[in-house]
Amino acid sequence: MAKSNPNPGKLEAQANALAKRGCTPVFVAVDGQLAELLAVANPVRVGSVQAIQTLQQQGTRVAMITGDTSATTQTVAAEVGISCMWAKV
Repeated sequence: MAKSNPNPGKLEAQANALAKRGCTPVFVAVDGQLAELLAVANPVRVGSVQAIQTLQQQGTRVAMITGDTSATTQTVAAEVGISCMWAKV
């Protein structure tokens, strides 16, 4: 996509909405033309919230470091109770 630089246009709003729901938006281009928007999500594993809470209660500072977008990172971090996060790493 970077080679042909298609404009996300109307799909950009959908991508932002997906990111705010905890999904990672992926734009797909075919022959240099934007063709589709995919959403990739990893559900929070059962027990993760409890594990994070236990670590925090023990005085451990828990951080989330991810390559996801800022919006996705903020959504997932809020879901699991993490306030220290870095996105787009």
